[in-house]
Amino acid sequence: MSDLEAIVEYIALDNPLAARRLTKKIFDTIERLAKFPIQYTGKLSFRPAGFSISRMEAGFIFCIGSGENGFSATFSRKRGTRRQSKRKGHKMFFPEVETADEHGLLGWSDDLNPEMLLEAYRSGIFPWPQDETHILWFAPPERAILRFADFRIPKTVARELKSLPFSFSVNNRFEAVIRQCSRVKRRDAGSWINEKIIAAYLAFHQAGYAWSFEALLPDGSLAGGLYGVLIDKFFAGESMFFLKSGASKFALVKTVEWLRRERGLTWLDAQVQNHFLARFGTSVISRAEYMELLKNG
Repeated sequence: MSDLEAIVEYIALDNPLAARRLTKKIFDTIERLAKFPIQYTGKLSFRPAGFSISRMEAGFIFCIGSGENGFSATFSRKRGTRRQSKRKGHKMFFPEVETADEHGLLGWSDDLNPEMLLEAYRSGIFPWPQDETHILWFAPPERAILRFADFRIPKTVARELKSLPFSFSVNNRFEAVIRQCSRVKRRDAGSWINEKIIAAYLAFHQAGYAWSFEALLPDGSLAGGLYGVLIDKFFAGESMFFLKSGASKFALVKTVEWLRRERGLTWLDAQVQNHFLARFGTSVISRAEYMELLKNG
């Protein structure tokens, strides 16, 4: 039984002392998280006070907040545990994306598994690890997307692609690709792809939803590539890497061509805008626009 399930049981059994002890344990965890700032697109950081966060588990929502009088907690039952969304056959545990804070943070969990990932991506949400244990869930107020009608290959890149010796393959080297992506050092705080993320996305790959796209050298070795989430007519790019110059550009161009030709997609989710992606035509839209696009995708 998890701590939160135990707290709920203690409340049901009218044992507030035991509930308070376990609540303090969770607050200690939150305070520990607050002491280690996260950087998300250079803007988001946790602080010891002034935040609230939700935890969804065992059919209950666990809300933690802080204010002038210190920490407080509330517990509420979710009727039926899951709620049916407008999409037929699709259920989800997550709050509505409109309840996210100014940075897009919805809540956190210890668990990360294919069922959670599937429901998250279908709901406009994606995970971001805080550390090796805790996963934060985001629905940012703005999202970078690439409409294929706006896709362009810069002239310098087009010339470069003609001279590259790479071949293209799809979904043949997923683990190698995600592990190479995990070794790419980011400007802010190293790689966000830790072992928990790798294990979850490997399982997601086995379930048929996480895909890799590879740029290969003539001897069959990896020159670069990218991976992402492919669900019906939706694709979210997660990360890319290159070992040889031009390999990530080659992989991106070939991936867009494949998604358009083989799956009939008209856009992809790039999550966060950057200079590299902007050169190929990505744009930034609001969360409301993104959710509408996802709904009609």
